[in-house]
Amino acid sequence: MEVPGENSLHMYSGGPIEAAFRWFSSIVGTPADLRRAWELTGSDLRLALAQGWLVATDQDGAGADERAQAIAAGAPGPLWDQFEEWRLTRWRTLTWPDCLDDNFGTYNQPEFATPELCFVRFVPGARVSGPAPQVLVVVTFTVRYTGDQWLVAGIGRRLPLPGWPPTEVEVASDSVPPS
Repeated sequence: MEVPGENSLHMYSGGPIEAAFRWFSSIVGTPADLRRAWELTGSDLRLALAQGWLVATDQDGAGADERAQAIAAGAPGPLWDQFEEWRLTRWRTLTWPDCLDDNFGTYNQPEFATPELCFVRFVPGARVSGPAPQVLVVVTFTVRYTGDQWLVAGIGRRLPLPGWPPTEVEVASDSVPPS
């Protein structure tokens, strides 16, 4: 896999910042659109989010593997609609309420863990003027280059490990995560 030079990756259209920005904006922008974000979501994260929802809503019994695969694939229907509403509500009201309506900005350049994996950071309140807050909240996404595009592979500095229940592994800057 050929990856452009690390110093120029964040600067070009289609780079990790643009992918993470489009993903995050799809979640916290108006209108929120998980399907648009889903196109920029890595397959392990899709599956782990689907499995996590099924566990959280007590739907992880018989047939859960098939339901999780259908959600991960973005199959339209009532199951997707329920998942989308639940997921967006939690992210928008509990996780990132200070970033709604694209009220966030890029924080620094991406930090590379490997040539194909980096951390992209945003800060809420980028459009708010006035003195800087005493505590700076940073929203981090792990973004992976797949050979033809960058996809959001994890939320925070973690990569998902699909399973029952799904788990995560912390990614250090100098580590090579499982693919």
